[in-house]
Amino acid sequence: MRHKFLIFIAVMGGVISCWGQSSQPAKSTLKPRSTSAAKTTPVSAPALNITQLSSTLAGLEQLTRQTTLDLARLRIDKWKTDGNTKDQIQSNAQSLMSNMTNALPGMISAARSAPTSLSANLRLYRDLNVLYEVLSPLADSAGAFGSKDEYQILSTDTQLLEANRHSLANYMESLAAFQDAELARLRGRSSQTASPVASSGGKATPAPTPAHTGPVIIVGANGVPKRIVDAGDDSDTARKPVHKKTPSSTSQPTPQGTAKSQ
Repeated sequence: MRHKFLIFIAVMGGVISCWGQSSQPAKSTLKPRSTSAAKTTPVSAPALNITQLSSTLAGLEQLTRQTTLDLARLRIDKWKTDGNTKDQIQSNAQSLMSNMTNALPGMISAARSAPTSLSANLRLYRDLNVLYEVLSPLADSAGAFGSKDEYQILSTDTQLLEANRHSLANYMESLAAFQDAELARLRGRSSQTASPVASSGGKATPAPTPAHTGPVIIVGANGVPKRIVDAGDDSDTARKPVHKKTPSSTSQPTPQGTAKSQ
């Protein structure tokens, strides 16, 4: 009987122990979320290759001088074509020489003086496109109607113009990326400066009015200085001068009549 009782006590103890372990809540293994704000990586503007632009502009100046001379040496009147075609080709050659002599040098100078100006470089690029669209057909006409030497010279000028135009286009692409990055950086800075206003409920706190210091001279209506007050006083109204009352002269009462002698 005693042996059965000890077995019963052992079984009950094991049951109670298992029940106590199962009743404990499972510990969460989830890590608390970090409340710190995400760090923003500042946008860095890509570096501009100003040397590339300078080299391109110098090559354009040399090319335009040489191309102008090559166009002036053409013997279009000797080409094997009709008169109307010769007149059109001669007009195109004159337009090219006029542009390269008068318009193009100013655009090159503007791009050199303002290398980060997108408008100045774009204006130059558009002019180079126009020159290429006229010079390339002119070189083809020289190959069809002119001499072999004239074709080779104009073909070389056309290839150099295309190479300089392509180089300027690459620089303009890097310039556009530079300006985009600079704009993003300025927007990030402006958002940081506007954070105090957002934290105050969207209302900007007015700046305190600076206190005036130093004496202030109060001038009367007749232009004569009346008094000097301290401007550092925070009171709304200026201090009124204290007027001292002058003692009034005591005059003897005038006798109303002469006393009758006794």
